[in-house]
Amino acid sequence: MDTTENNNYDQCVTNDTFIEYQNAAEWNKDQRLTSLKNSISFTNLWLGIIAAYCAFELLKEIVLVIILYNAGTSVIEVLQLLGNLP
Repeated sequence: MDTTENNNYDQCVTNDTFIEYQNAAEWNKDQRLTSLKNSISFTNLWLGIIAAYCAFELLKEIVLVIILYNAGTSVIEVLQLLGNLP
């Protein structure tokens, strides 16, 4: 192999290696972004479930207070029934 062929071979190997490196780097970046998106989605799902549960519990108490108050129960008795007063 003369000098020109040797340089062309080295350049080809370097270019191929660089392209493989770039492809691997791009794949890693895509995987990190996908993982991050999945983590955010999972976190948002659990936060949504917790928020829905809290809203449901609060709504239950509000409805109970309205029902008891309309039934003639005093506010103090309602709070005692809910456990908010001794």
